[in-house]
Amino acid sequence: MTKLVEGTFNKTFHLKMDNSSTAIARIPQPIAGPKYYTTASEITTIDFTHLLVLSKLFYIWFTLLQAHTVLQIPALQVHTWSACADNPVGAEYIIMEEATGTKLEDIWDNLSLEDRIGIMKDLVLIENKLLSVSFSRYGNLYYSGKAVPGAVVAEVVSDTSPELKMDMKTQFSIGPVVARDFWTKENSVMDIDQGHLPHEYAAALVHCEQKWIEQYTIPKPATDQFITSTVQNSSEAHLSLLKKYLQVAPYLLPTDDPNLITSTIWHTDLHASNLFVDKGHITSVIDWQEAWTGPLVLQGHHPHLVDYQGDIILEPPPNFKDLELNEKAQLKKQIASSIILYLYEQQTAKLNPNLNRVLHLKLGRVRCEPISFVSNTWDDDILPLHELLINVERMSSRDTQRMEKDGTKCKTFEEL
Repeated sequence: MTKLVEGTFNKTFHLKMDNSSTAIARIPQPIAGPKYYTTASEITTIDFTHLLVLSKLFYIWFTLLQAHTVLQIPALQVHTWSACADNPVGAEYIIMEEATGTKLEDIWDNLSLEDRIGIMKDLVLIENKLLSVSFSRYGNLYYSGKAVPGAVVAEVVSDTSPELKMDMKTQFSIGPVVARDFWTKENSVMDIDQGHLPHEYAAALVHCEQKWIEQYTIPKPATDQFITSTVQNSSEAHLSLLKKYLQVAPYLLPTDDPNLITSTIWHTDLHASNLFVDKGHITSVIDWQEAWTGPLVLQGHHPHLVDYQGDIILEPPPNFKDLELNEKAQLKKQIASSIILYLYEQQTAKLNPNLNRVLHLKLGRVRCEPISFVSNTWDDDILPLHELLINVERMSSRDTQRMEKDGTKCKTFEEL
């Protein structure tokens, strides 16, 4: 047994058996999240996305595959697992097959543009498969046979076959969100509504933070040298800002477009170290630990693999031959990144229109970023949320001015 990674959220080991077969073992770190739920949900999600199946689930998956492509995503096959520490290992664990192919991180920069485009197209198809199944509520996936408090049947609401919908109801459930925001500090023992429906979720995170601040915060003495600011050390200031957030929370998610807030399983970390390839195609997708059935608008973004923030340059300039070698190399890199991003967006618009709308949602980041920064203002920093709410106010003011010109009116941040 060889330790591969001592990561923030997991310890990963390479196992070699007496018969020379290999496997990967992973043990979650305490910071990874609620121990039972984190492991149980990841296993369920992997099985849901896997083309191959465990023998005990063969009939279930054969039926699903006959009814619909669920989901034929190359996640790793799990050999065995435990979501409880009451075992000889003394910890929760997952033992799975070793990824086939080569880690993309090791070869991406040396691949031809044609090969990189092919891998990008595989990525779009994987996202297409994830988008093919959506659910009636937010949460994490679990096996329905497990006693998970608060879990309900996994109701599929996308346009799929009746057979698939019935099998999903029978075999899977949607239960507690394992996102660390709901489980850090004393949150794990508090009675918290996680907001499993679109009109609830944006407010649920702030209710969690409000309750924690009201019950557990102890401001530091004014003489404490580690106080970053008077506002940061004031529970009243935090509660006041969170109250302002609650006033705009109903308007943050685009509830006027159900397709953008539909509950979708998503892999939010598709970068080169989580992808394995062989012969120009993706063979394995790893690290599903944080995947959950959440609103598409909060999860959908350009995969790290194709994300590029520089100037879009799709062809060399007329003076390319006259440039220095280092300038040519840099320009070639920019052109390759530009082409991959451009073609990714073209493919996404064609195959994944809902994701395309998320990627180009007007003021999407302005509306959604406050949701990402509302859950831990006391331990992190109050200023980012304050700045983001100012951005929301500015957006609201501009919309009001535009609508008044059209003879209509909407509420401004100050009026809420």
